[in-house]
Amino acid sequence: MEKIEKLSKEDILKNSFRCGIFKAIQENPGITYCQLMKTLSISYGSLSWHLKVLCFKEMIKYKRIQNNKRFYLFDYKDAEIDLTPKQEKVLEIIRIYKNATQAEIVQQSRYSQPTVSRILKKLLELGKIIVLYPDNFKYGAKYFLR
Repeated sequence: MEKIEKLSKEDILKNSFRCGIFKAIQENPGITYCQLMKTLSISYGSLSWHLKVLCFKEMIKYKRIQNNKRFYLFDYKDAEIDLTPKQEKVLEIIRIYKNATQAEIVQQSRYSQPTVSRILKKLLELGKIIVLYPDNFKYGAKYFLR
């Protein structure tokens, strides 16, 4: 890493592998290690080295979510970094169905009703979704992206 320390960020990106990795992360914030390997057709060891260099030079960062490292540009700021895969899946269902009910989310996600309820509550707290209740306030609440 001594030689890397002396290089500028521009010099770091002169390497075609690192440049490709940087662009893939820039275009796909939150991309995982495996997705990078598949996208770039790069070996495990080579990818590992280049990611370490990019992290060392503070060009990228990662966040461990469950068992996956997700990669972002160093200055990337977004609450979605902290979302779990289940929360992301529920958000995707809401995106697709526009005004999904809790029952529809349970059916599409195949998660239990209590799990979906907990996820929706957290997404509401994070300000990622809004909920509209019908007149009777009992059943049929619709969830929308904010």
